[in-house]
Amino acid sequence: MSNRIEQVIGDIEEYIDGCKMQAFSSTKIIVDRTQIEDFLDELRQYTPEEVKKYQRMLNNRDKILSDAKRKASEVEEKAQAYADHMVSESQITKLAYEKANE
Repeated sequence: MSNRIEQVIGDIEEYIDGCKMQAFSSTKIIVDRTQIEDFLDELRQYTPEEVKKYQRMLNNRDKILSDAKRKASEVEEKAQAYADHMVSESQITKLAYEKANE
């Protein structure tokens, strides 16, 4: 679809390049209203599907980011629990050595 939209835009550019200049102007052109409306109708025909496609891509990106954040949080919690466990175990071992030395 995207290629079709780009093709229509290219067609519009070609059409504009082929239009006659308005008298006494170097920037204004004379266009066939029907032709321009046809181009716009064609763009409208293809644009909604493209917009939906990109919206799905954005939603998918948001879901991936959300999942990654959730997994990162889980890993962080597990790492903290492991670190707490190791500290606790270290303290127990230290206390055991102290008791043994007494």
